[in-house]
Amino acid sequence: MRAKTLEGREIDLKQETLDELKMRLQGPVFAPGDVGYDESRTVWNGMIDRKARRHRAAVSQALT
Repeated sequence: MRAKTLEGREIDLKQETLDELKMRLQGPVFAPGDVGYDESRTVWNGMIDRKARRHRAAVSQALT
């Protein structure tokens, strides 16, 4: 999948890299197309709509 770094460079995020991230984190990691991805991108402050600005390559939810 295509993703952007924090510096704004576009990179090819390989599936094995995403799988490794999922194994290292304690909690779910959602990629576009995954069930729960859109819901996980919702911010706690409903006045802010970041969905319109850009899509995240992946979203993780911390357990603690």
